[in-house]
Amino acid sequence: MKTKKIAVLGDINFEHANALLSGIKQYADENANWEVVPLHFSQEKALGRLVAEGRIDGLIGAILSDRLAAALRSHNDLPIVNTSSLSVLHTVPSVIPDDHAIGALAAEHFVRRRYDSLFFAGVRSYACSNARLSGFTAVAEQNGIQVSALPYADLTTSLAEWCNTLAEAKKPLGLLCVDDYTARRTIAACRQSGTAIPDDVSIIGVGNSQLDSFFAGIGITSVNVPHAAIGYGAAAQLERQLQGNAEPLGCTRIAPLGLTLRETTGTGALGTLVGRAINYIEGHLDSPLTVQDLADHTHASRRLIELRFREALGRSPHAEITHLRLAKARQLLRDPHIPITSIAAQCGYPEMSHFYARFKQHHDGMPPGAWRKAHA
Repeated sequence: MKTKKIAVLGDINFEHANALLSGIKQYADENANWEVVPLHFSQEKALGRLVAEGRIDGLIGAILSDRLAAALRSHNDLPIVNTSSLSVLHTVPSVIPDDHAIGALAAEHFVRRRYDSLFFAGVRSYACSNARLSGFTAVAEQNGIQVSALPYADLTTSLAEWCNTLAEAKKPLGLLCVDDYTARRTIAACRQSGTAIPDDVSIIGVGNSQLDSFFAGIGITSVNVPHAAIGYGAAAQLERQLQGNAEPLGCTRIAPLGLTLRETTGTGALGTLVGRAINYIEGHLDSPLTVQDLADHTHASRRLIELRFREALGRSPHAEITHLRLAKARQLLRDPHIPITSIAAQCGYPEMSHFYARFKQHHDGMPPGAWRKAHA
């Protein structure tokens, strides 16, 4: 069987490009006879030359316009799968993040901490801005909270208007930025205006970029985008094209993998004690957790912890731990590539029987595998 040469056009962010590539290589190792050729995002001209010379059999990567796709196909009907949601494409199939779910996930975080002042910061040229805002708004409105969208910015314009709006808004407030780069820029602008993070403004980004956290000088809480799963799904779709199966145009959306909590998010309006306890729980869901652990972390008595949780949330700390474990389990179950055994461990259930029993107890007797199939 002839080895097919598959070009992968990487993201500008090295971490994201590497994760996408790992998913593609995993699929190729398991299912296809491919030579994977990674290209830097700036090598579009080199890619065009390789395609014109007939040296590339297929392409996966960030295709930012239908015009680019048409140019790459001008010499032959090159199979292409797009992996970026920055633009809306009509001529090639896409495997992209579920941007609506990304927004919803961020809103759930703020809702749990009882923020009633929520904002969204998007970028004008990013098509995913609207979808992330839509998911953010939907969950907020389900909980009686209105979202204010800041005027969409460009990548290089001043954010002074944003900071003026945030400075005048009710505090504390929660802000979802369309990506970590926008979060980094917003953090810098807030510092210049004297707005405290996270006490006044609690910020969530998207992409979990270590580089943006480094340049921001503070760890950015961020939604984890499943780049490896996107790469795997895009590779599967490309292989079907290579086998002669026409792929329907449109998008396959892959759910986010949860939040990585860092310093830019605070305790919200729950009160310092309960907010700090919930932050601790969410950061340790893969570990054994007891009410005593929460008491030790917050320097409060177990009795006071129990009382404050029931006042703020209407349930015990133990019930909240279970609630957050299962919320994370549902999030991870939406990714079909994550084994259920791994999900159980990540959610603090090293014994599968315990995980199955607790999951079924809270989902009308439905086991995790059946829930995954019903919500794929």
